[in-house]
Amino acid sequence: MLARILGYVRSHHLALLALFVALGGTAYAANTVGSADVINNSLQSVDLKDNAAVKSSDVVNDEITAADLAGVGFQEARTFRLQTGGGIVSRDLFDIGGVHLTSFCDNEGSHTTAGIEPVVQAAGPVMVSYDNPSPISLQPFDAQFVGILNAPAAGGTDAEQGSFAILADTSASGVLGLRVNPAQGRCFITINALG
Repeated sequence: MLARILGYVRSHHLALLALFVALGGTAYAANTVGSADVINNSLQSVDLKDNAAVKSSDVVNDEITAADLAGVGFQEARTFRLQTGGGIVSRDLFDIGGVHLTSFCDNEGSHTTAGIEPVVQAAGPVMVSYDNPSPISLQPFDAQFVGILNAPAAGGTDAEQGSFAILADTSASGVLGLRVNPAQGRCFITINALG
């Protein structure tokens, strides 16, 4: 029986090879869809592969609205220098995790303080940071700090870095760096957050 099958294959090998190529080529063509095969405006979100199908160049200007981006995490980053000859200067950073972040540099002559402070309109968000590892409930008009650094004028330049998390309806986490130079009344503030 085996000898009969081998004899058949030997005498018809080219025909069998052509048959396999023809069937395999048809299967490939049936599973390949090109741009010309798609009807305009017929694809939906469920038809696209996650995180790979649509690129920025594929989107028509003004077609994506804020509602389309609800719940999407964005990274925010700021690095800057605040300088004061005396007293306090502040700068708004950004809103993230349902909380507004602001920074300040305070030079009182004997010491310089740099900090990042969360500002909330209503109670609810909770914060943890390298300075405060226990959860702190954020309240309006309450002084809490994502990070704070106080350096005496006699001590020279000082710096620190740390991490933080804000837990609310939309949460955020990030890292920050603070550096103060009391002799020049300068504060250098860097913050990166994702939320």
